[in-house]
Amino acid sequence: SEMRNLLVKYIRRAQPDLEVIGSAVNGKEALELAREYRPDIVLTDISMPIMDGLEFLNQAFAEGILQKAVIVSGYDEFEYAKKAIVLGVSDYLLKPFDPQELNEVLDKIRKELGKQKVLQDNMQLLKEKVDVNETLLKEQALRDIILGKQTERPEMKYFHMDAAFYCVCLLK
Repeated sequence: SEMRNLLVKYIRRAQPDLEVIGSAVNGKEALELAREYRPDIVLTDISMPIMDGLEFLNQAFAEGILQKAVIVSGYDEFEYAKKAIVLGVSDYLLKPFDPQELNEVLDKIRKELGKQKVLQDNMQLLKEKVDVNETLLKEQALRDIILGKQTERPEMKYFHMDAAFYCVCLLK
């Protein structure tokens, strides 16, 4: 539709480093696109044939194929807004909206996505550190056993070291 094409043109102009990966005529088509491309941000109307926007978002969030969503709709209905909030929609723009308003919403969402990415990276680094430390502690404990040291490491209580027997390979 005219509105969809305008939206795509506007986003490409206002946010050139955002890649528009597709546009859909209805919710069913939107869901197929989301499954294929797993977009960071989706803009959807509520009123769409075959599957409406709320149904599409509900399904996409349930499948975990969507991070952020903005509803662009002509419905100034509290019930719709309430459903959108429950679904976890980031923003609700009423048509006709000011293009600057959309730009601000996209900026805000990109900042949120950036923060989430930093958090995920930090969590991954922490997990890797913990894994490395756990391996080192297990190695030290096994070295103590081999050397006949009876040192009880307090941190060992966190590891499962019970086994019917151990196989030790000594390499020099």
